Amino acid sequence: MSLTPSRARLRETCVMLRTAWEIAGQSWTDSQHAYLGEHFIQPLEQSLRTAENAIDTMDEILRQAQRDCE
Repeated sequence: MSLTPSRARLRETCVMLRTAWEIAGQSWTDSQHAYLGEHFIQPLEQSLRTAENAIDTMDEILRQAQRDCE
Protein backbone atom coordinates (compact mmCIF):
# COMPACT_ATOMS: atom_id res chain seq x y z
CA MET A 1 0.00 0.00 0.00
CA SER A 2 1.30 3.42 -0.94
CA LEU A 3 -0.05 6.89 -0.35
CA THR A 4 1.94 8.33 -3.25
CA PRO A 5 -0.99 8.21 -5.73
CA SER A 6 -3.23 10.02 -3.24
CA ARG A 7 -0.56 12.65 -2.68
CA ALA A 8 -0.24 13.13 -6.44
CA ARG A 9 -4.02 13.49 -6.86
CA LEU A 10 -4.10 16.08 -4.08
CA ARG A 11 -1.30 18.06 -5.73
CA GLU A 12 -2.92 17.81 -9.17
CA THR A 13 -6.28 18.99 -7.84
CA CYS A 14 -4.69 21.99 -6.14
CA VAL A 15 -2.81 22.88 -9.33
CA MET A 16 -6.08 22.70 -11.25
CA LEU A 17 -7.76 24.95 -8.68
CA ARG A 18 -4.89 27.45 -8.84
CA THR A 19 -5.03 27.49 -12.64
CA ALA A 20 -8.79 28.07 -12.64
CA TRP A 21 -8.35 30.79 -10.02
CA GLU A 22 -5.77 32.58 -12.16
CA ILE A 23 -7.99 32.33 -15.23
CA ALA A 24 -10.92 33.74 -13.27
CA GLY A 25 -8.69 36.56 -12.06
CA GLN A 26 -8.18 37.76 -15.62
CA SER A 27 -11.75 39.02 -15.70
CA TRP A 28 -12.68 39.08 -12.01
CA THR A 29 -10.64 41.93 -10.59
CA ASP A 30 -12.76 43.37 -7.79
CA SER A 31 -11.91 43.44 -4.09
CA GLN A 32 -13.82 40.23 -3.45
CA HIS A 33 -11.46 38.29 -5.72
CA ALA A 34 -8.47 39.72 -3.85
CA TYR A 35 -10.09 38.90 -0.50
CA LEU A 36 -10.84 35.29 -1.45
CA GLY A 37 -7.35 34.84 -2.85
CA GLU A 38 -5.72 36.19 0.29
CA HIS A 39 -7.93 34.40 2.80
CA PHE A 40 -8.57 31.08 1.07
CA ILE A 41 -6.36 30.34 -1.94
CA GLN A 42 -3.00 31.35 -0.46
CA PRO A 43 -3.60 29.56 2.88
CA LEU A 44 -4.71 26.48 0.93
CA GLU A 45 -1.29 26.29 -0.70
CA GLN A 46 0.42 26.29 2.72
CA SER A 47 -2.02 23.64 3.91
CA LEU A 48 -1.17 21.58 0.83
CA ARG A 49 2.52 21.60 1.71
CA THR A 50 1.68 20.58 5.29
CA ALA A 51 -0.59 17.78 4.03
CA GLU A 52 2.06 16.54 1.60
CA ASN A 53 4.61 16.35 4.41
CA ALA A 54 2.13 14.43 6.57
CA ILE A 55 1.33 12.05 3.71
CA ASP A 56 5.05 11.43 3.14
CA THR A 57 5.50 10.64 6.84
CA MET A 58 2.48 8.32 6.88
CA ASP A 59 3.69 6.61 3.70
CA GLU A 60 7.07 5.90 5.29
CA ILE A 61 5.38 4.52 8.42
CA LEU A 62 3.18 2.24 6.31
CA ARG A 63 6.19 0.97 4.33
CA GLN A 64 8.05 0.26 7.56
CA ALA A 65 5.04 -1.60 8.98
CA GLN A 66 4.81 -3.68 5.79
CA ARG A 67 8.51 -4.56 6.03
CA ASP A 68 8.12 -5.45 9.69
CA CYS A 69 5.17 -7.75 8.94
CA GLU A 70 6.92 -9.70 6.19
